[in-house]
Parts: sequence; C-alpha cells; structure tokens
Amino acid sequence: MTKWLWRIVACLSMCLIGVLGSESIANAAEISQYDVDVSIAADGTMTSKENIHYHLDKKQKLLPHQIAEGDNGEIGSLSIGMKAKEAKDYFPFAQSPTKDLGTYTLEGQSNMYKLELFNQMEEGDYIGQYETQIQDAWINYGEWQVLDLSFLNAPLASSNDTIVFHFPEAVNQDAVKWHVPNSDAVSLNWKNDQELVVEVGNRPKNEGIQLQLVVPEEVLPNNHTKGSESEGNQIVQGIEDKQQAAQAEITRQQRIIKIASVLLFLAILGFIGFSLWKKKTTAQRLSHVDQTLLTQTNWTPAMIAHFLYHPSQWITTLLIMMNLVNEGHLALRFQTKGKQITDIYVQDQHAVTQTHAESLFMKALKIQHNLTGEDWVSMNEWQTNRKRDFRQLEQQLVKTTKRTIRKQHVYDSVNKGLTLVWLLLIVLSLGVLVISIYWQMSGHFTLYWPVLLLIIGLIILWLSYQWLLPLKSEHGVAVAKNYRGQLNQLKDSQQITDQLRYSQDSGLTYLYSWLTGDNRAYAKAIETSPYTIDLAETMSPVQNLTLKQLRIKLK
Repeated sequence: MTKWLWRIVACLSMCLIGVLGSESIANAAEISQYDVDVSIAADGTMTSKENIHYHLDKKQKLLPHQIAEGDNGEIGSLSIGMKAKEAKDYFPFAQSPTKDLGTYTLEGQSNMYKLELFNQMEEGDYIGQYETQIQDAWINYGEWQVLDLSFLNAPLASSNDTIVFHFPEAVNQDAVKWHVPNSDAVSLNWKNDQELVVEVGNRPKNEGIQLQLVVPEEVLPNNHTKGSESEGNQIVQGIEDKQQAAQAEITRQQRIIKIASVLLFLAILGFIGFSLWKKKTTAQRLSHVDQTLLTQTNWTPAMIAHFLYHPSQWITTLLIMMNLVNEGHLALRFQTKGKQITDIYVQDQHAVTQTHAESLFMKALKIQHNLTGEDWVSMNEWQTNRKRDFRQLEQQLVKTTKRTIRKQHVYDSVNKGLTLVWLLLIVLSLGVLVISIYWQMSGHFTLYWPVLLLIIGLIILWLSYQWLLPLKSEHGVAVAKNYRGQLNQLKDSQQITDQLRYSQDSGLTYLYSWLTGDNRAYAKAIETSPYTIDLAETMSPVQNLTLKQLRIKLK
C-alpha cells in the first residue's frame, strides 16, 4: 500500500512540476510583436512565415510554439530559425528528440503541432522565424475556394498582431466572405487586389485565430483538393448567415446609440431649460432686496465662498483660518521661499469660537498640538505626517459649511429633485458614452455625432453645476445680491478707502478682498492710510499672491 502511495505522490509531483514549469516559461517570456506573411500558390499550397519578437525577463532554455495544419491540411516542410534582436543571421534549429541546444521537438495533436525549442537564451530580445509549407488546406468546392485554419497559435499572449495573405490572382473583394469566432478584436482590410491584411488586437494566451475565408474559384485555378459543391454551399451559407447576424447586431447597436444619445441630449436641454426658467421666475418674484439681510445672516467668508463660488477643500480651510485670525482666535506665520510658501505655522490663541466649522478646526489643532508638543503647529508636517486625518478634517469643514448654508433656507425646495435628475443624467450619459465607444471598437464601425452629442451634453451638465446649481430661493437671491454688491465695492479704490475709514470691521472686508482677488489693491490702500488691520499684517508676506496660490509646497 505504501509503495503505491509513493508512486501516486511521485506522479502528482511530476505533473505539478510540469504545470509550474510551463507557467514559469509563460511568465518569463512575452511576445512584443507577431507578424505572419502567407503566400498562396495557384494550387492552394501556402507558405507561412511567422516572425515573432520575444522578450525574455530571465535566462531561458525552452520556448513553446504551435502550428496548425487544419482538418484537411498537411505540413509539407518546416524550418525554424532564431537570433538575438541585434544579430544579423538566424541560427537554424534541427528536429531531434534529444532536446539538445539548437534542436526542437514536434508533436502532432488535434490538427495542431506543438513545438518546443531548446536553446541557451539570456535575458533580452529575440526573434523567432517559423517557415511552414501547408498543403491541401484550401478546399475547392466548385464555385468557391474555402480555407478553415487557425493562425497566430503561439501559446503566449500578444497584441496588435498582423497576418498578410498574398493571393496568386486578383481577387474580387466584394465576393470574399470571412468569419472569425469572437471577432471583436479582428479586422480585415485589402491593401490591394492581391493582398489581404488581417489585424488582431489583444489575443489571449493559448488561443489562436480560427479564420474561415472564402474566395471565388478563379483565384486558385490549379487547386485539385476538391469537396462537394453542396458542402461548399452550406459553408458559404453559414458564413453569410453569421455575417448577416453580425451586421444586424451592428445595425441594432447603431440604432440604440443614436436614439439614446438624442434622447439624453434633449433631456439635458430640458433640464437646463427648466432650471433657467425656475431661476428667472424666482428673480422676478423678488420685489426688493432687504438690506438688513446681510447683518442678519452674519455669514463667514467660507460660507460666502461656497454660496457664490465653488472653492476647493484647501481654500475652505484657509478662509476658516483667516477668519479665526481676524477674530483673534488664531495666529498665523508664513514661511516663504521666493513666491513659494514652504510652510504655515499656526498658534491657538485660546479663545472661544462661534461657528461649528471653526470649532472643528480648533479641536483638530489642539490634537495636533498635543501630538507634536510644539507651540506653533506646522501645517506642512500636519498635512505630510497625518495626511489622512487632515484630508478628513478638510472634508468635514466643507460638509459643515455647506450644512450651515442649507439651514439658512437660501436654496429652492426643488433642488433635491434637480440634483437627483442631474446625477441621473450624468450617469446615463457616461454609461451610454462608454457603451457606444465599446460597441464601435468591437463592431469596427464609427458614429461620430452621437459621441460628440454626449460629450457636449456632459460639458453642459458640468457648466450647469458650476454656474447654475443649486437654485437659490427668493431669500437666497437676496442674500447673494447683498454679498455680491459688497464684494463688487472692492473693485473701487475710493470704496476701499471709505471702508477703511468708516467700516466697523475692516478686517472682515479685507478678508473679502481675497475672495474677489483684490487683496493686493486693498493692501496698498492700507499702506497709504493711517489705519492698521491685524489680518493684513499677518498676510503681508503673501499679499502679492492670490487665494489659489496660497498652497504649501509639501515635503
């Protein structure tokens, strides 16, 4: 019993070694280029020249290959050569069961010959050349000459392969019929009336291209390998049925793409039209702007930025920090190198904050202070050493700011529905666009205008998010007009001077100037006036930069 058990274990081990060995070969070698040149004589004899460019990742002693002869074909001759890519001449291989270097073994199985080439190959690039003469593969069925044979049979995967057929006579291209199972990655094109080029995209390992090719009888006038006309008609009819089914599927796909793209574009236009109409009617219902709304809302600069613009997470954090400095809750110190900010140091002034977003930032700052033990916390180290935590803080600050804005009842009640419709249109447009491109690539057809229509629709949706959504309520329109009016005053140098002279909170107004990009003009006005603003002094090292340029160059 023990003896038989050891034999079974030994057999299984040998099988496992064989499998792992073949996988090792497949993983160590890859095909970078695969070209086949097929010359066809008038009697149907084919001479196939395969040129395969190999790349070896490590030393190799064996390379596998396969050559098909088909159900009716027969290999007449076979010659194999190989060379390093930079070498001039090919080294010829000889068939031998010894598996010595420079030999190959040949084993026929299921109309497919399996080869193993033995050689001492170092890591690098090699070119293998397999020249095969195949007889009787073309069958003369009277009216038609039919080839049914597998090409590109190397067991290693490849991409962008090419097969070129050279016919002995001019071919009526309209009369040619062909079929390849799973032909998504295969295309046929005529170079001239005697040369047919077959291009193959991605070809998986251990899979060849089973090609059925039908040409008129006069193309191979001396082919005496005959079959019955009825069988030939069945083959041709089968190919025609497959071609018609494939064409019908392409027509169906084209129809779906056209209808879906037009309907989606019309839906997008309808969505934009309704949103503009709703915005216009809201503005028309607003009889006057209540000037007291500005003081009643008491919005922070971060809230104003999110209500009127679309600031990034970092700009939201900056605005919160600057507002904390203006209110005396925080101290900032900039470290610069030329026009580049290398760090921002932050110090807690231990004052009570008023808004939830500011409280979140101050709590996170205290945690970072406790971790580092430094009085001045480095924003560079914070973002570098605790990148994930800082990113979560930025996200929380944005969410809290937006939530606070929504509580002010400044958005129209239809926004939830419009947002869902907007998201649905985005998803559907992207889905149809991806499917359209995939179908066109796999079916080898081109439809430009539906793709262009979908792209334009997506651009319109993106612009609507930037400039139209979310829709404001009457109260929101009033608030927006008040704040825009105040921000527009910063464009006038006289208005800036008056605000410095009469405004009770010129620091907040200076902060607003960063939102509009007028911070440089405001800083110059402060320099020529007898007034001082603490926030302006803090920002003086970077006063020539814009808000978007206040970004730290991280370590």
